[in-house]
Amino acid sequence: MKFALVSLFLLLLLACSGGQQTLTAELEPQISVNPPAAPVIPNRSLSVADYGAIPNDNVDDTKAIQRAINTLKQRRGGSVLFPAGRYDISIGSSSSSCEPSLTSSACKPHPQALVLYSKLRLASANANNPATLRLKNNQGNYESVMATAEYWFPLEDFVLENIIIDGNGPNNPVPRPANSDPCCDNSPDFGTGYTQTPRYALRVYLGARVLVNNVRFLNQTNVNVITLNGDPFSDGEIKNSSFEGVGNDPVDFDHSSIYTTGKRIRVINNTFTSKFGPGTLGARTAIEIHGDDQLVDNNKISGFTFGVNVVGDTATGGVRQVYTNNTIEGVVSGFVLWAFPDDGYTGKTLKAVDIRKNTITLDGDAWLNAGLTFEANSVSGVQLEAANESAIDSLFIRDNTIKFTNVNDFRTNFAETRSGGVVFSLYQNPDLRIDRLVIARNRIENALGPGVFISVPI
Repeated sequence: MKFALVSLFLLLLLACSGGQQTLTAELEPQISVNPPAAPVIPNRSLSVADYGAIPNDNVDDTKAIQRAINTLKQRRGGSVLFPAGRYDISIGSSSSSCEPSLTSSACKPHPQALVLYSKLRLASANANNPATLRLKNNQGNYESVMATAEYWFPLEDFVLENIIIDGNGPNNPVPRPANSDPCCDNSPDFGTGYTQTPRYALRVYLGARVLVNNVRFLNQTNVNVITLNGDPFSDGEIKNSSFEGVGNDPVDFDHSSIYTTGKRIRVINNTFTSKFGPGTLGARTAIEIHGDDQLVDNNKISGFTFGVNVVGDTATGGVRQVYTNNTIEGVVSGFVLWAFPDDGYTGKTLKAVDIRKNTITLDGDAWLNAGLTFEANSVSGVQLEAANESAIDSLFIRDNTIKFTNVNDFRTNFAETRSGGVVFSLYQNPDLRIDRLVIARNRIENALGPGVFISVPI
C-alpha cells in the first residue's frame, strides 16, 4: 500500500510539475465511446393547424395536438409540425392502470399533457421561427409534459427538435411539503410517498433512438427536464439545446436537468442556466449520467450546485464515460463521482472515465449563504462522493482548468482537505480503492486547500 501511494505521488509530480516528462500511451489511453444509433422517422408530416390548434389565441390546444399525434400513430409514424406561435397545453387526468408485475398500491400516478408514441417527430414548421408549447397556469401535481401513456411502454425512434417547451414555472410552483424545512436535505424529493409527482418535460423510461435537438426549455421546476432512464434504454442524443431559468423559490429539491441511464448516450453543445445564478433553490445538478458509452462534450453550465454527476451502477453500468470541453461556472463542485453496486456485488461499476479539457469556476460562498451546502462539503473541481460504495477502475483527470472564486466564507467553515482542486476523501467507505488513476496537466488556481488531495487506497 505504501509503495502504491508513493508511486501515485511521483506520477502526480511528473504530470503536474510543468516539466518535459511525457506519460506513456499505456498510462494515458484515448477512451473510445460507441456512438448512438440515429432515430428513423417515416417521411410523412401533418400540421397541428389542420386539427384545430390555433396559436396565440389563449385557448387550450392540448386535445388538438393529441389528435394530430394520434393520427400519425395510426399511419405508423411521421412528423407533427407546429406553425409559429404559442400553443397552450394542460395536464390531463391521471392514468389508473399499472404494470402487471405491480400491485395497485405500488402504482404511481402520472398525469401528463401529451401522450407520445414511437416513430414520431415533434418540430416547428419553420426552424428559424420556432413554436412554443407552454404549460398553462396552475397545473398542480403533474408528472410529465410529454411521455408515453405508461412507464413500461417503450418510446423508440422519437425526435423533438426546433421548438420551445415552456414549463411556466412561476405559475406552476413546487408546493412546500407539509412540516418540512424549506430547503436542503430535510425536504423530500418529488415522489416521496407518492404525494408529489416528479415532473418532467420529457420522460422516457424504456426505449431506443431518441433525439432532442435545438430545443429551448424555459422555466422548468421539476426533478428532471429530460429523463432517458430505463433498463433497457439505449441510443439517445441531446444536443444544441438550452435549459433556461432552472430552479424554484422558495422550495429546494433534488433536480437534474438531464438524467440519463442507459447505453450509448451523447449530451453535447447544450447550455444550462439557473433562475437566479449561484444559490438558486431547486438547481441541484445540470447533468447526471449513468451507464455505458456516455459522451458529455462542449456544454456550458452556470449556477447549479453541481455541474455533472458521474455515476456507475450495477444495473446499467458505467463503462467508457467521457467528459470533455465543458465550461462549468458558479458551482460548488464541477464533477462528482460515485458508484454503487447491488448487495453482494464486489466488482467495479465505474470504469474507464475520462474528465478532460474542462474549465470549472467554483463559487462556494453563494451556495453556503443560501444554506445549500448540505452534501457539498467539498468545494472542488472534481470530487469523489463521500458515500461512494464501489471500487473504480481507470480514472483520468487531465488538462482541466479549475478556478476558485468567492470562497472566503467557505474557507472558514470547512476543512481545507475537503476543499481543493481534486478531492478524493472517502471517509464513509475508506477501504474502497481506485485502480489506475492519472491526474495530469491540470491548472488549479487559488485553491482553498491542496490542489490535489487523495486519502483513498490507490
